[in-house]
Amino acid sequence: MIGDFAAPLPNSEGVVDGSAYLQRALEELRDLTDLKVAGQTLESIVCNRGSCGGRDPAVLTITDKHGLTQRAMNTHLQVVLGGKTLSLGLPVA
Repeated sequence: MIGDFAAPLPNSEGVVDGSAYLQRALEELRDLTDLKVAGQTLESIVCNRGSCGGRDPAVLTITDKHGLTQRAMNTHLQVVLGGKTLSLGLPVA
């Protein structure tokens, strides 16, 4: 999950939300050639349906034990690393 926020980013006009922030971070990762994680080549990262950084992110409302409520966006990524696919985050039902 990533918080539902709005903040300025370097080299950007105005503010961006969490989804745009994640999109930009993923674009920068994709631009890195021969990136290795734990000795394995990072082949791809994609946002699944309903994930922050993709289209129509699922917005979750979370209430903690103190009764404080926060909004967050679901993050669900498929990462291909060294020929193996890893699913990170919460799939949208």
